[in-house]
Amino acid sequence: MNTATAVAVLLVVLLGGYGLMWRGWRRRAGRHGDLPPLPEAWPVADDGVEAAYLGTTVSGTWLDRVGAFGLGVRGAATVHVGGDGVLLARRDDAPVPIPATALRGVRADRAGGGRAVRRNEYLIITWEHGGLLLDTAVRPRHRDDMRRLLHTVEPVAEGGTG
Repeated sequence: MNTATAVAVLLVVLLGGYGLMWRGWRRRAGRHGDLPPLPEAWPVADDGVEAAYLGTTVSGTWLDRVGAFGLGVRGAATVHVGGDGVLLARRDDAPVPIPATALRGVRADRAGGGRAVRRNEYLIITWEHGGLLLDTAVRPRHRDDMRRLLHTVEPVAEGGTG
């Protein structure tokens, strides 16, 4: 087999693999296609907390990322907490607004958004949307921000539950 043939075979295999991955992601997004659109984002007054948005999963199954509305796409974000709820302003994608009335809880965990680490470094925000209980995972950039976020999101979740 000459070099050109080997390169062509390799390209076909790579393109086939990427095609199958794309098809799987589209199928995953379709599984949650019945979710209603996310609510409108509200204006924020604070600077927020810099974090990595790890994704949103079906609650209790940290590997089952939700593909609808880009909720499963990772990226940089700023977490804003206020009386209206939690707003995750993502840099390269649409914001994820979580109204206070939808919040069901918040915790520190070591697994979320399809990822796991050794210590409780992920902030998991449990919320309800379209009758489905979801877990959104973020990882604050600075360790001290985890405690601060837990203490600011918790009262909003407790006040909005209903």
